[in-house]
Amino acid sequence: MLESVTTWHERDLTNSSLERIVFPDSCHLADFMLVRLTRILQGLVVFKDNMAKNLRLMGDLVFSEHLMSALILKGLGRREAYKIAQKHAAATWEGADFKTGVTSDPQVQAALNAEELEEVFSLAHHLRNAPR
Repeated sequence: MLESVTTWHERDLTNSSLERIVFPDSCHLADFMLVRLTRILQGLVVFKDNMAKNLRLMGDLVFSEHLMSALILKGLGRREAYKIAQKHAAATWEGADFKTGVTSDPQVQAALNAEELEEVFSLAHHLRNAPR
């Protein structure tokens, strides 16, 4: 009988410290983070044109993920789609134009039509939340 009381008492102390220290501190931290985030977001100004310009600065490399996803959706294996995107991204770092390389690639042309390629290189995906 004494063991069960001791075990219950020890368990109660463990939960008690958790309730007295961790929960209140977590709530204070969450409050601090929400207040700070609110202050940051209230002063946030989004310049859509600047965002578009910055996205284009890297030679359209930002679209490599879209290219890979589009190729996968068209039935290419993930590894094969990755190799195609990686090949053109590496060429872009060497000075080639990413979009030109991708649109002239026979494997890409076989998988994606012109309209689908334009969708891959559209900034609409990146700017979809900008008007809000």
